[in-house]
Amino acid sequence: MRWAYIREIWDFGSTMEIEEKHTGRYGARGQEREEKKKATPEEIAKQNQWRRERDVRRLIKWNFSSGDYWMTLTYKKGERPAWEQMKKDLAKLIRKVRLKYKKKGWELKYIYRLAIGKKGGPHVHLLVNREADQETGTDRIISELWENGHVYFASLYDAGGYVKLSEYITKPLEEHEPDEIKRYSCSRNLIRKEPKQKEIKRRNLVDRHKQPIYPKAPKGYYVDPESVKMGINPYTGYAYRHYTLIRIDEGGMEMTHVDIYLETSSIFQGITDRKCGYVLSVLVHNEEKTREGFGHYKGTYHQTVLLTLAEALERMTVPSEICVHTRDVYVSSRIPKLEELAGSGWKDTKGEPIRNAEEWQRVYAAVHALPDAHQLSEKTEKHSYSGWLQEEMEKRKDECRRTMGQRLEPKTGTGSKTMECLGTIIRSDPVLHTIKTNREGYGLKMNQSRKPEWMQRADREEKTSWNLS
Repeated sequence: MRWAYIREIWDFGSTMEIEEKHTGRYGARGQEREEKKKATPEEIAKQNQWRRERDVRRLIKWNFSSGDYWMTLTYKKGERPAWEQMKKDLAKLIRKVRLKYKKKGWELKYIYRLAIGKKGGPHVHLLVNREADQETGTDRIISELWENGHVYFASLYDAGGYVKLSEYITKPLEEHEPDEIKRYSCSRNLIRKEPKQKEIKRRNLVDRHKQPIYPKAPKGYYVDPESVKMGINPYTGYAYRHYTLIRIDEGGMEMTHVDIYLETSSIFQGITDRKCGYVLSVLVHNEEKTREGFGHYKGTYHQTVLLTLAEALERMTVPSEICVHTRDVYVSSRIPKLEELAGSGWKDTKGEPIRNAEEWQRVYAAVHALPDAHQLSEKTEKHSYSGWLQEEMEKRKDECRRTMGQRLEPKTGTGSKTMECLGTIIRSDPVLHTIKTNREGYGLKMNQSRKPEWMQRADREEKTSWNLS
C-alpha cells in the first residue's frame, strides 16, 4: 500500500512528539495539494535549522535527564587559543573523563559546542550525563581534569521540553566565529530511535475549507499549545501538523474553574488598530493565580475580542470550566451557541458564512484541544480587571507591538518558557510562588531551589525588590 499521509510518533515516556505530513510519494491516495512554489535560500536555511533543533532535542530527551550537567568550560584570562587547539583540548578532556567513567563502570555520553565570544573569549559548552558514588562524581572529575580555566556547572532544566537548550546548541555561527567550527558534536553511543508510523487521511489535518485542524489529544495526554505548528507547506503544497503531547499525571485532572477577562483599548465597531489584553485567573487553595497577555490587532472590535479570547484559551493545558468576561455583547451572546455554530458549518440560516467565521473556528479549536473540552460560560460586564488592563496596555508598549493571536515569544513576560502553563498553576506545582503586585492581580515566580544555577545567579545579580507573599 502506498501511503499518502502518515503520522510519526516519537515516544519519550512523559512526552510524545507527533509529526503528521505527506510522504512525498506522488500518485498515492489523497495526494491532492495546493499550488507549490520554489523555496528561497533563506527559507531552505530556516527549514534546515528547524530540523537540526528537532534532532538535537530528541537526542537530549533520549539520552539525558534533568539531573545531568550543562556546563561551560572557559580559558584563563588572556589565553585565546585557535579553535583547532580548543578542539584538541576538549578531545583530551573527553579521553580522560571517559577513562575515569570506565573504571567506575559508567558510560560517558556528551554533546558539545565550541564557541568564541564577541570579545574573542573562547569557551566550550558541554552537556554530559551526571554520575556519582561515595568517592567522586562528574563535577569533581571534570573540575580536576580541565586545566585550562574554570568550569561552571548547571543542572539540565526541562522547561519547554529542552526546546531552548536545543536552539542554543544548534544556533548558527556568529559572524566573528570561523566557518570551520561545527555547530555541535556528540558521542557515538547516543541512543537514536525510529518513530512509529501510522497511515492517516488528509482530512485529519485540514477541514473541507482547507483550513488546518487543531490537534486533539488522546486520553491521558494534553497538547502543549506552544509546540503546535500546522498549515500548508508552501514548497510542496501539502498539509502538515507538528505538536507535542504531554502525559497527564496519574489520577487525571479535575475540572477547574477559570476566569478569562478580556479588554481592548477601543470599542469602535469598525476596522482600526487597537491594543488588547487578557487575564487568566484561577483560585488554588483560595489563592488567586494569574497569567496575562497583551498585543494589538488591526480589525473590527469583534475580531479583536475573538482573537484575544482564542489566544487565552490556547494557553490552557487542563480541561476547565471557563467564564469569559467581556464587554462585547456580540461575542458574549454567541459563546453559549458555539457548538451549534460549529454544527451548522459556521453558516447562518440562509446558508451564508457567519461573520468572523475564521475567528470563531479558532476559538472552537481551542475549546476542544484537550482530551475533554472546556465548558464555557460568559458575563457581559465591565469587570474588575478592566481598569488594570487599560492601564497596563498603556504601560506595556513593547508587548503591545505584538500582533494578538500570534504565537507568544519567549522573551516577553507573557510567553516565557521558563514558567509553566496555567495547567501547572492549577496543579499547584511547588515550583511556582505568588508575588503580590501593586494591584489585586498576581504575577508568578519560580522557586529558587528548583531553578538551574545559571538562572539563580542572574536573579542574584538583578537584586530584585519583589517580596514573596
